[in-house]
Amino acid sequence: MIGNRTVYAGWIKSDPHAGANPFTDVYGNDRFYKDVMFVHEKGLMSGISATTFAPNTNITRAQIAVIFYRMAGSPAVEGKNHFTDVEYGPGTVGLYDAVTWAQQNGIMGDSDGKKFGPDDPVTREQLASIFYRFAQVRGHDTTQDGMAAGSDLPDLKGTVTRAETAEMLHQFVEKQGLKPVAASTGATEWVKPAS
Repeated sequence: MIGNRTVYAGWIKSDPHAGANPFTDVYGNDRFYKDVMFVHEKGLMSGISATTFAPNTNITRAQIAVIFYRMAGSPAVEGKNHFTDVEYGPGTVGLYDAVTWAQQNGIMGDSDGKKFGPDDPVTREQLASIFYRFAQVRGHDTTQDGMAAGSDLPDLKGTVTRAETAEMLHQFVEKQGLKPVAASTGATEWVKPAS
């Protein structure tokens, strides 16, 4: 009490990155906070909306195709894919190009011979394989030292969350020593600088 007034103070823990975090479901004390902020700030992953990252939601095959397509600089795609569930049209051009690129480069294939399964969840085992094939295609280090750590992840047959994907992606970029450069498409390509 000060004089004849009662003063109340509410203490709120300050988050130094709060201004940069657009997501209402990712907090500074989350284990994956730095990973989510890294992939978001670098344009590798976006939220499912402007304010929602959905860290505990399973990542889909479509989202993974788009992530790796972005890492490659969103190159021009020629030809078509053979999938019956990913069609070219208004609102699907980016996804269509990402899926076609992933198929043409052997990074991702079909789920049953004719379908890509864009909304299907990705298992940890599948994601590890996708990282490996992407590293091979791009000429990156495919030894254990060059790949993202995953030994602490449970159940390889289990699905991967968006937060786990952000963590693995951040580790992969750092272990590979990849840096963003402007691609000929105007997008950002992640490359290993010449020694």
